[in-house]
Amino acid sequence: MKKDVVLQKIKDNLYDKIIDSRDEGSFKNKHYYNSLNFTSNNIKSLDKDKKYLIYGNYDMSYFAACQMINCGFENIYFTSRDLSILK
Repeated sequence: MKKDVVLQKIKDNLYDKIIDSRDEGSFKNKHYYNSLNFTSNNIKSLDKDKKYLIYGNYDMSYFAACQMINCGFENIYFTSRDLSILK
């Protein structure tokens, strides 16, 4: 998705939660406000009926989205846009 489209959807509250697929060090250094760092363990605690936006580099975002879909999530969107720079 283009950056302006992603930003508008965030402003419109389309997503219930934003997930950062980058490594833990990058997440700790800087991340989008109130986002969750993706791990295989925290997938289990998420509500499968909610809408999620996953961001990070393309490969990691795609990997995280596939893992969530394999766990039964249906409302998954991903972008390779770096949202950690946004406030």
